[in-house]
Amino acid sequence: AQLMAAKRADAVLVVNEDGQLSGILTDKDIAFRVVAEGLDLRSTTVSQCMTRNPVAVLDKGPRNEALSVMVSRRFRHLPVISADEEENNLEGGSEIDSTTATSTNVVGLLDITKCVFDRLDDLEKKVLEDANIVAAMEALERRGHLDTEQVGIVRSQHGCPDLHSILMKQGAEVPEVTVKSTVRDAARVMKACHQTAALVLSAGNGLEDKLGGIFTTKDIVLRVIAAGLDPAVTSVVRVMTPHPDSVDASTSILDALKKLHIGHYLHLPVVEDDTPVGLVDVMTLTLSMLDYLVRCQFCVPSKVGS
Repeated sequence: AQLMAAKRADAVLVVNEDGQLSGILTDKDIAFRVVAEGLDLRSTTVSQCMTRNPVAVLDKGPRNEALSVMVSRRFRHLPVISADEEENNLEGGSEIDSTTATSTNVVGLLDITKCVFDRLDDLEKKVLEDANIVAAMEALERRGHLDTEQVGIVRSQHGCPDLHSILMKQGAEVPEVTVKSTVRDAARVMKACHQTAALVLSAGNGLEDKLGGIFTTKDIVLRVIAAGLDPAVTSVVRVMTPHPDSVDASTSILDALKKLHIGHYLHLPVVEDDTPVGLVDVMTLTLSMLDYLVRCQFCVPSKVGS
């Protein structure tokens, strides 16, 4: 945890005595497997909570293939290794078990966040192209050349989805804690909801609670464990990020990704009249954006009305 804090990182690679990759430890592992389970922070070893023998890619492969591995396997992080000459038959960029190559060296660690943020300009161009397609179809509708149903089909195929579509898939459960909750309470809520952050609610003027802050698994590592605080007694209000940026459900996936990139964070509360209605993260937004791109790739607007 102190190494993560020193490097401002949310994952570290674990190597054996020979320098070969043997595991990966993330802030999520620490939050879910240690803090949420109430394990002793002083006696719990890295080997007890890390992910052993993680999937990795070779350094000689293209980045797009590595991104494909992360998306298909829902990995936020992906180790990059190099193999010795006698093992050059391993295909670069394709996923491999880190135990497949008997003699490897750790090269680095890919983060899907950086991969996606590096492509934001390209994503924005694609969304703009599709918006122009929809606008052209709507113009034809106004002139009476297309009916409303046909334009609706084009809009559903080429319109960039908004956050409402994501929240509908997630269901009604939102990871929420109160300002009186402990860090361990928050970790347990995150684990139960399969989320890497929890929204911290504070009492509003009315009957409904308002968004007071956000607390993430990275906060658990950097602000609690590395700082020597006890998760069982530390109040989440001491270590949360107060008054986080938020959006409403009508925000597009692209605009949400851009907001994360500009703000240098990974989670985004979704609110309605200051009341939390959901939470999205960079991984969920990335997968939804890629689903949208795939859908557009197989849709040919010229066929509408044929």
